[in-house]
Amino acid sequence: MRILIIIIFCWSQTFIPIFEVLSQIEEKSLSQDFLELAQEKYYNGEFDETIELVKQFLQQSDLTQQDLFPAYKILSQAYIAKNYIQPAKQIITKLLEIEPNYTPTIEHEPPQFVSLVAQVKEEIGKQKAQESKGTEVSDKTWIYITAGSVIVLGTVAILILGKEDEAKPLPEPPGWPDTP
Repeated sequence: MRILIIIIFCWSQTFIPIFEVLSQIEEKSLSQDFLELAQEKYYNGEFDETIELVKQFLQQSDLTQQDLFPAYKILSQAYIAKNYIQPAKQIITKLLEIEPNYTPTIEHEPPQFVSLVAQVKEEIGKQKAQESKGTEVSDKTWIYITAGSVIVLGTVAILILGKEDEAKPLPEPPGWPDTP
């Protein structure tokens, strides 16, 4: 009986990790097959089917950045082909969040896709510039608040410290000159 338990233990320690690796490889190949099918549907002009396939693919919970990037790319290209520009821009924004330096070329991608990626990058750049400009304004505001506080505190300090001189009466002002 002990030998059977030892054999089962050794078998589980040896073969279960192998099965886990095989299942991960199978999942990766299924993801790859799914994306290849979506890409094939896109190239065949079946844009609605492409969109549906990629949306189904994106509903999986265990997707990595490596899975998301090609899925977003295919989905945005299908949206562009259907002339759904706003959804395509949203997907391209997600694509650029994954890989901010991504720059498609006309040799490898449709010109509309290349153009829209450039446009979205420009919009993101403008948005970041406006956000940083807003930060500069708030920095200036803090400078004004700090300077004003220093002035107010200085004035209060002078008034408080100047109370010692209140006991001395002020000299009489000079008289008015006599007019002839």
